Amino acid sequence: MAKSVVDYANEIEKLRQEGLSGRLSSLTREAVTVHPNDGRLNRLRGLYLFEKKRFRIAEKSFKKAADIQPNLAVNHLFLLRCQLAQKASKTVIENTMKKIRAKLAGQSRHLAEAGNILIRRRQMASAFKHFVELLKSGSPNRWLYHLKLGQMYCLVGEWKDATNQLARSAQLEPDYGLTYYYLGKAWERQGNSDFALSLYQKALDAGLPQHLQKMLTGRLKNRRK
Repeated sequence: MAKSVVDYANEIEKLRQEGLSGRLSSLTREAVTVHPNDGRLNRLRGLYLFEKKRFRIAEKSFKKAADIQPNLAVNHLFLLRCQLAQKASKTVIENTMKKIRAKLAGQSRHLAEAGNILIRRRQMASAFKHFVELLKSGSPNRWLYHLKLGQMYCLVGEWKDATNQLARSAQLEPDYGLTYYYLGKAWERQGNSDFALSLYQKALDAGLPQHLQKMLTGRLKNRRK
């Protein structure tokens, strides 16, 4: 009797935890052969192949998983990673981003992560276009996309544009510490250190990742001496 989808999925997950990749190769292939139209099994096959850097075959698995489960973010995000790893053309990447915006509409964090993936691979033009298109869509989480654009402008040293985007983000969501951190950085690079320090304090008050909190606390303490 053939194994069920659940049996295959559980066995694959167990082997992944145990690091038994040799067995995973044949098991994931068998699973999608027996259950070719199951999104989870195609995704697990894709994850195994991605970890092995077999990006071309992994892309096919994630494409199938995305067709079966079109609203599941992980399918689309790993499909994008596979394409970037293969240095796909700009047209291919932008078509994938268009599908991501359509299929993941309303999933703000995942949409932002899609842009982050582009930024990490230095696909700045595509990332910029992605966030601009998200802002045009009228998302209730526009603050997040203004923040991402502000971070991008910081990365390329466009400090005035960074200030504009980050200020909009802070107006829409005044309680997010990372916005004030980058806004302070942008103002500091434009020569307004005193205002930047006040923004850094706001960032600390609102909450920051531990490494930034430690760094800013030290800076502010030294400034007050």
